[in-house]
Amino acid sequence: MAYQLKVASYHAEKMAEHSDRPVHEFRKCMKRIRSLLRLVRNETGYCQYRTLNATFRDISRKLSTLRDLYVFRSLLQEMKQEASPLPDPSVLQALDRHFRTLYGEAMAKISENRALPAELKQDIGRLETLPGELKLAGQEFLIVKDGLQRIYRSGRKAFFYAREFPSTENFHSLRKRVKDLWHASLILYHAWPDMMILMNHVLKQASDELGKEHDLAMLQSCLDENPIPGTGHARLRKLNRQIMSRRSRLQSSILEQAARIYTETPSVFASRMQTYWEITRNEPDRLSG
Repeated sequence: MAYQLKVASYHAEKMAEHSDRPVHEFRKCMKRIRSLLRLVRNETGYCQYRTLNATFRDISRKLSTLRDLYVFRSLLQEMKQEASPLPDPSVLQALDRHFRTLYGEAMAKISENRALPAELKQDIGRLETLPGELKLAGQEFLIVKDGLQRIYRSGRKAFFYAREFPSTENFHSLRKRVKDLWHASLILYHAWPDMMILMNHVLKQASDELGKEHDLAMLQSCLDENPIPGTGHARLRKLNRQIMSRRSRLQSSILEQAARIYTETPSVFASRMQTYWEITRNEPDRLSG
């Protein structure tokens, strides 16, 4: 956690340089910290977990608009390069121009007054002593076992809901839970590196596809709620159908991957990870490598 706070502070400073990357890197740090907090929730206590989770969530939300505008532009660029049927180029150009303008204005404000980067850096500064203040009294794997089991159970439940009731909200819930499990698998990498590399890859791929599905849903909602100059209703309806088609393909792929990820019961999964950890614990060179 101390490392993620340090990296977040660095990227908060870099935001004033009118760069896209620091925004995304800062938000990723917040997500990793929140996943870690879920993993050790039993040790920190539920009240402290809720307080800290809300703190990091609110810090991250200060960048939500910038993140969404950047993602919308990226999606439009991808759609331009897709195979047929291609979206109407004039519609894509109008949308790209609209989102580029909004994004440029938002980034210009950050560069001019530096208020947001300074505020974010101050937020992180107040939390720098947090890692040393957390009381983790458990021993080795037992610190995270209950949290890992809870994360897996929540993901399995979210998968069942998304499969039986495929909605934007249910796929978004699955996205968050898969991301939690992916972050947990990175922490447990040394339990069995060869196997965990494969698990990390599968979870990362599922997380990326869930992220893309969510971003397309957000773009679709934005187009429905906010008429944009230079686009006609008929052409937007056609673009909407293409977005829905792409989301449908992603959802099928996501559910197929999630069925493999969540094939075990939570207790069996957590016990399997514990077995890997304990075997490797007796091989110090591998655990410290």
